[in-house]
Amino acid sequence: MCPGVRPRSRIEGSQIPHVYKLYSLFSTNLGAKLVWSTGKVCQSLLASNGTATQRTQVATQETAFNNALKTVCATFSHCLYDNGATFAVNFVAADVSTIDYFHPSPAGQAKLAAATWASGYWPTTA
Repeated sequence: MCPGVRPRSRIEGSQIPHVYKLYSLFSTNLGAKLVWSTGKVCQSLLASNGTATQRTQVATQETAFNNALKTVCATFSHCLYDNGATFAVNFVAADVSTIDYFHPSPAGQAKLAAATWASGYWPTTA
């Protein structure tokens, strides 16, 4: 056992939310496009001159990151993987902050928290 690691410790591995959905939700919203452009928000996905191929590459990389999380989590006996629960959260426009049209709004945070909680340790052990 590693020094300082408590034997009853638990780790939860939650996937990255499905960021391509942001593009799908706001690709025709002029305000969002202006914020993405001037704020340089996630230009690999949200740039106005980005291509479908570039956006697919972002989605592919996100899947690779999520798969890596699953693989690493599986190597630890006290790591619980969310089985895609966070990635599967179905965001609607109100779930995204209008400050940057990228990060979750309070409603979006609540959806993510609910998905994380439902796939976590406590609902299954309480």
